[in-house]
Amino acid sequence: MTDRPTPMRLSCDEVRDLAAGFVLGVLEPAEMEAVRAHLAACPEAHDEMTELGGVVSYLADSVEPMAPPDALRGRVLGAVAAEAAAASNLVPGAPPGIDAPRSAAAASAPAVPRPASARVVTLDAERTRRRTRLLWIATVAAILIIAGLGAWNVSLRRDLDGAAAYGAAVDRVLALAGTPGGQAAFLAPAEVGGPSGIAAIGTNGALEIAVRRLAPTTGSQVYEAWVIGSDKKPVAIGSFVPDANGFGALASARAPSGSGMTIALTREPTAGGTSPTPPILSSGVASGSS
Repeated sequence: MTDRPTPMRLSCDEVRDLAAGFVLGVLEPAEMEAVRAHLAACPEAHDEMTELGGVVSYLADSVEPMAPPDALRGRVLGAVAAEAAAASNLVPGAPPGIDAPRSAAAASAPAVPRPASARVVTLDAERTRRRTRLLWIATVAAILIIAGLGAWNVSLRRDLDGAAAYGAAVDRVLALAGTPGGQAAFLAPAEVGGPSGIAAIGTNGALEIAVRRLAPTTGSQVYEAWVIGSDKKPVAIGSFVPDANGFGALASARAPSGSGMTIALTREPTAGGTSPTPPILSSGVASGSS
């Protein structure tokens, strides 16, 4: 029967150096087992496990999970390891905390008193703390990068969905404007960064509007579209609320006909108003193709 290999024994400093990888679950199986064994028997608290575990738990709850590409995962974790090695200034191939072996001659030489021995010990301890701290920082940064990809993916998908909806509404506006006698208007924002869009009116009273950069509404608030003719009297055409991307669209079949109509947009406390509530957020004058 094959004997089972003797489990790896780790010091507290070695466990601290491996804490980030242990929390992420990326250590070798033998290392994972060794860390578990040390934590089970060690009288010290090892708060670093709780600190890093809290970061991972928070990100897992607040960001949509997304598996990073293998190549990216390898680069990030490799950068973490390189950062730890550079910070530790250890002998290549030596375990953490082991200094370079002295030569035989140096080992046999009589010890020379070192008045600054206490300072050397302090510097070694500070170097160890700095090495561990840098490893934690690098690993947390790696977690944030990987989790950030998930957030970026969600945001990009939302933006693309909003862009597709806006593009479809613009297509409907352009189709109406292209009908015989159809007119189109660019809705320019009254203030920089305000809502803007495009609208069209058909000879049969049909109206299509596509607007973007709309602020969210609350309660019973709506955005109302108005058509203003030569008599200067605004006529309410219809109301709508924007989606989560700040996009809104309206299709109506009761716009007044005529040339040179002004199309305006306001924000109203409720739907069904008979006169616009200032200010006008965006507006444009409809005109046909020449």
